Formats: sequence, structure tokens, C-alpha cells
Amino acid sequence: TQDHSQTAKALQQRLSKLRLSAVLILVLKATAKTYGLAHLYAVGDEAHVFSPYRWTLSKRRQRRYDPIWEENGARPIDQSTWSITLTLDLRAPEDVKSQKRAELKRKNAWRQLIFDQVCEQVGRLKI
Repeated sequence: TQDHSQTAKALQQRLSKLRLSAVLILVLKATAKTYGLAHLYAVGDEAHVFSPYRWTLSKRRQRRYDPIWEENGARPIDQSTWSITLTLDLRAPEDVKSQKRAELKRKNAWRQLIFDQVCEQVGRLKI
């Protein structure tokens, strides 16, 4: 697991500190868009399979999903479900401090590249 952790950190560094969960969601969005879907739906923390066992399994389930969905542009439908739009919403550089603009531009470039490449590659596979 130490090797996997180091590999993940190295990949994240190469992607201008873009979170790997964000990359996975970008890939899912691009794939769904290419196949003509309108939305993706995600399970929130309250509906997670382990939520009834929250206190006994808290050490095993360390990830909170609601913040991940929210920071990737999803909207809550109810307490247990999120709707993830398939558009690529990039933050405008004007929305961040001037010291962080270059980093945001690099992240946005990676996001756009990943989204476009996945759309192109999945489009080739589309039946």
C-alpha cells in the first residue's frame, strides 16, 4: 500500500495537484456525456451502505462523499442523492486570488484535456 500511496502522490503532482477523485469524476462525466446521458446520480453520505453502522464502522469508512460531490459541481436532490451534471464547469481565474491564478489555469488545462481526451477515446468505442 505504501507503493500505491507514493504512486498516487506522484500522479497528483504531475496533474498540478488535481485531486484523483476529481479526475475520476471527470472521466465519468466525459464517458456519460459521450454516451448521451443527461445526468449522473451519486449516493450521498446518508444513503451509503455503511451509514446505519456509522459508529461501528467509522474507522473503516473514512471518506465523506457529500463534499466530493459538491466540489465537483453536483447538486443535492434529497438527503441521499446527488445529481452530477455532465458539463465541464471550470472556475474562472478571476474568482481566485492573483497568487493562485497560475495554478488554477494549470488545473483547468488538465481538466479540459482529460475531458476532451476521454470524450474522444470513448467516442471511438461507442457502438
